[in-house]
Amino acid sequence: MPMQRHHMFYYKDRTHVFQAQSSLFKVHKSVLSDKSIAFKSMFAAQDSTGLPQTDGHSDEKPIIVPDQVSDLGFELFLSVCYNKWRPDTSQASETTLLQLLELSRMYESKDVREHAIKQLASRRYTIKPITLISIALKYHIKDIFCYAFRRLIPKPINELNHADYELLTVPVWMTLLRVKE
Repeated sequence: MPMQRHHMFYYKDRTHVFQAQSSLFKVHKSVLSDKSIAFKSMFAAQDSTGLPQTDGHSDEKPIIVPDQVSDLGFELFLSVCYNKWRPDTSQASETTLLQLLELSRMYESKDVREHAIKQLASRRYTIKPITLISIALKYHIKDIFCYAFRRLIPKPINELNHADYELLTVPVWMTLLRVKE
């Protein structure tokens, strides 16, 4: 599939090119460094070596975003970093929001994490409580966990399927059973 320059996040005079799926993003090193501890460290290490930049210097040699992240997920990440334009996150899929949370963890970005959690919290009514608990455990989101656990308490255990059982940890199951008892 041919690479396409992103319609919003491809600035011709900027320093680093990223590829997410089939989209190319050319962005400001200063913006990423400001919003991400991982990028700040990566760019500082690169600058301190004095070696020429290899990956990310052109469309032909972009920095590759992990395969599990869609171009929309990376677009949302950059939207939060730039803090000036955001796609309609209410239209983004649950999967894309989870990608945003994963990117916030991977790139150590507090602002992106807060935005992803805010969006997840606004949809908490439509997501199964077990799924919410699983997400809250993975990303250490106490408020989401408490809300989802309260929603799970009245649910009959027999209505859960095998996949549901695997999403939660043993301590969560033990606590749930004790509360139900």
